[in-house]
Amino acid sequence: MRLVSLADANQEIGAPGIGFPGMTISVVCRVWARRCTLRWMRVLAVRSLVAVLVVSVGLVMGACEKPDASHTTSPSARLLLGLTTGRVLYHIPELPPEPVVPPAGWAYELGNARYEKLENGTHAILVVGQVTAKIGPDVEIWLADKDETVAKWFGGSSHGYDGVICWQQKLEAGGQALVLKPGVQYTLTVAFRDPGDGGIVLARRVDVRGNVPSISGAEPEEDSEVFRDLLGCPRGM
Repeated sequence: MRLVSLADANQEIGAPGIGFPGMTISVVCRVWARRCTLRWMRVLAVRSLVAVLVVSVGLVMGACEKPDASHTTSPSARLLLGLTTGRVLYHIPELPPEPVVPPAGWAYELGNARYEKLENGTHAILVVGQVTAKIGPDVEIWLADKDETVAKWFGGSSHGYDGVICWQQKLEAGGQALVLKPGVQYTLTVAFRDPGDGGIVLARRVDVRGNVPSISGAEPEEDSEVFRDLLGCPRGM
């Protein structure tokens, strides 16, 4: 086998001169292959580290995001009531109580009620307000038109609260729905009722804003999830 200097070999393979005479072409190629392999291993290691960091940051950011409100309950409603799941009566002739001025030490600004959709596309009503409430009275939520109550929610009593309150209630679930009449103005009433004498301590009413959603489904049954749960508000609220 012919021996060549590294300089001659460099000329033949186009590699920069290094100056190790007596090395064969095959040895030179192995040296440069080893160096290229090490170089690519370093590049791949850096790229892998960057990929791991990107994935880790994504997971951290995802964990910091507010959960999907379609599957979470309202923290503020829980603070006020001690629960977020109540009982519901559907399509009853009884109408909501008329608004009642709050007594001393109480306040309720029912700022907004509007048609919304949960993040999973379910039609719902979003309610936002500011409340100062004492411990004791039962809480009722009424959705009604001028002729009937479409849904009456009850089941929790005030634990005492001072602050903003926000929740959503589903208008459809499990193939059942509150089929609302297009063009009809619905109202939402929140009332605090004395459990002793049944009198209304405080009641506030607002029109439900937005276009009445077109919903189809069977009439809600007694154990239906429709309007039953006070769910969390959308991300960003």
